Amino acid sequence: MQTEKVWEDFAALPLEAQKQVADFVAFLRQRVEKTGANKQARKTQLAKEPFIGMWADRTDMHDSTK
Repeated sequence: MQTEKVWEDFAALPLEAQKQVADFVAFLRQRVEKTGANKQARKTQLAKEPFIGMWADRTDMHDSTK
C-alpha cells in the first residue's frame, strides 16, 4: 500500500468525508481488536481450564454420558 498516496487522497476529501473515513477506520480497528480477542480466546487449551476434572472424585458419576 502506498501510504503517501492514501494520505494525499484523504487530505483532498472535504472535511465531512474525512470525518466519515475516520469513523470507518475506528470501526475497523474495533472489529479487528474484537476478532483478535476472540482468536486469542480460542487458542486456550481446554484441558488446562480449571473446570476440567472438577468432578473426578465423585463416586456417583462414573460415566457422565449415561
